[in-house]
Amino acid sequence: MVCYYFLPRIPKERVAIGDELDRDVLAAAGLADVLADVRRVPVHASVSYVHDSVGPGQQPGTVITPVSKHRGVGPIGNLPDRQTWRPIGDGKQAWVGALTKEPPTPLDLERWQPIGGLKVLDPASYEWLVPVARAANIGMPYGTLPQSYTFDAAGEPVPSLLPAYAWLWELGGQIRDWYASQHPPEGEGITPEQRAAHRAQPLAWLIKAAARVLGVNYRCGLAELNLLHELGRPVLTQETAHTICQQVVNYELVEQAKKKPPDTGSAPPPSSWPSSPGAETRPASPGTAPAGAPSSPPPSSTTATDR
Repeated sequence: MVCYYFLPRIPKERVAIGDELDRDVLAAAGLADVLADVRRVPVHASVSYVHDSVGPGQQPGTVITPVSKHRGVGPIGNLPDRQTWRPIGDGKQAWVGALTKEPPTPLDLERWQPIGGLKVLDPASYEWLVPVARAANIGMPYGTLPQSYTFDAAGEPVPSLLPAYAWLWELGGQIRDWYASQHPPEGEGITPEQRAAHRAQPLAWLIKAAARVLGVNYRCGLAELNLLHELGRPVLTQETAHTICQQVVNYELVEQAKKKPPDTGSAPPPSSWPSSPGAETRPASPGTAPAGAPSSPPPSSTTATDR
């Protein structure tokens, strides 16, 4: 099942205006990224109000229940006897919850329009789809990231990267540099002092990078990963963090990084799509895929009952 979100002391009329979730309210609650592709009510989510002091933290407020891409509409709203709720940060702006006995799987958290890539297994053998940002060694400088193509004078296709994903392409270069930093510099001209001064980047950096990557195809940030861990469904281990990041840059580039010093200029800076007159452009949220409507509408949501 999905992750639920609770906004303390905010009426549902402020959370949903007509059939649209209010993006400013979500941003103020710190949910703009994780719910980047959840926009329409009831197609993408149900919204219900919790009266009096029966909500998470014994507060009234509004619960957002996203619709699962693969399972459709599940249990809606505040279900204290079936859910585990935890505050996001100090809990003043938002809480995250899940069904205690049915923690979300990757399929439950998948965004409407994921980016293709490679699959990674977590400790419970659930599959997570990881986008490939760099694979120049096999003729894919921007991996599986969304691209447009033009043609050069010889008639060969030239890729242009969608600007919203430039951050992920850049993160790929930083991941390669992380792996390069794990090995002392070698070769002619490297002095013993330079080798002694070498410091590897900490593993914590790579784990945080892996968490950002998971947020591209899934409604999953730090709070959701913490909740999954608490419910017995851990995702990030040393092994999965390494596997996720190595898939982002194509594993052969990791092998190259062991032999070469950090080099963020290993590929040309990403070209961008030209803007189209009249086209709507939404700013990309770091760590998330741009919001997208499903190719076919999910099952219609039932009307949420106020509690």
